[in-house]
Amino acid sequence: PGLTDGQSFRLRGQGDAGTGSGVSGDLYLELRLLPHPEFTVDGLDIRSEVTVAPWEAVLGTGVSVPTLTGRVKLKIPPGTTGGKRLRLAGRGLPGSPAGNHLVTVRVDVPAHVTPRERALYESLAEASDFNPRG
Repeated sequence: PGLTDGQSFRLRGQGDAGTGSGVSGDLYLELRLLPHPEFTVDGLDIRSEVTVAPWEAVLGTGVSVPTLTGRVKLKIPPGTTGGKRLRLAGRGLPGSPAGNHLVTVRVDVPAHVTPRERALYESLAEASDFNPRG
């Protein structure tokens, strides 16, 4: 914990053997972290994404999200827009203070809808004054 990508450190006496009766040299290492399939690191913060349905974004919901220490329930507030970043305080990398886990919300729309769903969307479009383009 606490190591970062690109960090260098020295292990004294762990390098090649010295010549004759000389002491062993130092070993210099540079840390390279492999990408994680769900998280990216930004300083002490961890970043990830969660995808919700349009009705979950409008009405609000709770979704289970993976963290470094296991899954937790994240509250998606009503009216959450795509791209909104929610914070799980102190759930990032250890430090003083610990980093946060920042979760970006993505709103996904269905590619195919049933006739009933289409009728509901059309009814909503007629009843709503909302215009995302101004």
